[in-house]
Amino acid sequence: MYSAFYVGVSSLEETLPPSECCNFRGSLVRLDISSGAIQWQTYTVPENGGKLGGYSGGAIWGSSPAIDPRRQLVYVATGNLYTAPPNVTECQERQNNETTTPASPDQCIGPDVNFNSIIAFDIRSGRIRWARQLGGYDV
Repeated sequence: MYSAFYVGVSSLEETLPPSECCNFRGSLVRLDISSGAIQWQTYTVPENGGKLGGYSGGAIWGSSPAIDPRRQLVYVATGNLYTAPPNVTECQERQNNETTTPASPDQCIGPDVNFNSIIAFDIRSGRIRWARQLGGYDV
């Protein structure tokens, strides 16, 4: 079970000019401790096809995740969105950019968009078992 280590992936891409930003997606990677081979990689925001104009961000800045061997979970926290699709930014504008409480899901953002969140990953498969957004809209 402990023949691996876990690394959060982050980026400075949001510092680029708006015309070049952003398509980076945060992720957690499980690597084989002997070879360094990637065993799994799970992203924090939806696929954007490597193109601008979709979701980007959700970086995992700390590469010291909490590991719960009894529950078989790896816990990490994520950062802000760098960009969001136009339909999301338009929805937020209609809501006057008001954020929701952690107990209320944001109407503008889908369930698989895990920025400003705590995420529990399955230690073996990398599947997200649960996630809780703490904060609200932050682009």
